[in-house]
Amino acid sequence: MIRVFYTNRIFKLDNESRRLLSSYPKHFQDKWGYDFSVKHPMSFSSKVLLAKALEYLNINTQILSTYTLGEMGKPDIDGDIFFNISHNKGLVAVAVSDCQVGVDVQQQVNKADSVLLRVCTERELDFFKSREELWTRKEALIKLLGKSILEGRRYEVLPDCEFSLTKFSISSSIQGTVATIEKPDSLEIIEV
Repeated sequence: MIRVFYTNRIFKLDNESRRLLSSYPKHFQDKWGYDFSVKHPMSFSSKVLLAKALEYLNINTQILSTYTLGEMGKPDIDGDIFFNISHNKGLVAVAVSDCQVGVDVQQQVNKADSVLLRVCTERELDFFKSREELWTRKEALIKLLGKSILEGRRYEVLPDCEFSLTKFSISSSIQGTVATIEKPDSLEIIEV
């Protein structure tokens, strides 16, 4: 099962967020203080949302003490809990699963065609009429694989690709995609 937690609330550095962040490694806690919460509010909010999601799932947040970043910046924690983070224009989403997962949410894709051509194939551009669907599929897959978006052309996201790309909607103007190796049993969307 995959659960996608989302919020359009920007979390502030207060007693609640301090409590939630206290499970992360000390060097991250030091980095994620007041300046970080002001300069990078979406990233800060994603760390708080991840801790809130784990609490919602009755998972001990002490597991966050193993939080690390991979070579391309993909976050990870030890154990059989997998997650991925996305934020876009005031919206923060965290996918939590029992299998490797990538997630992306978009309210509107404003990527120039030159950017899309650098990361998408002609076949993808011809197939997808919705830039949001194409971009969320591409981003979610790249995040699942822990790759750079600049490697996007190597991984097509057409319906017959070897990965499971599950589309979801948060509202009529917000689309998302969850990427996994195998088709998930279920997908639940939870507003926080």
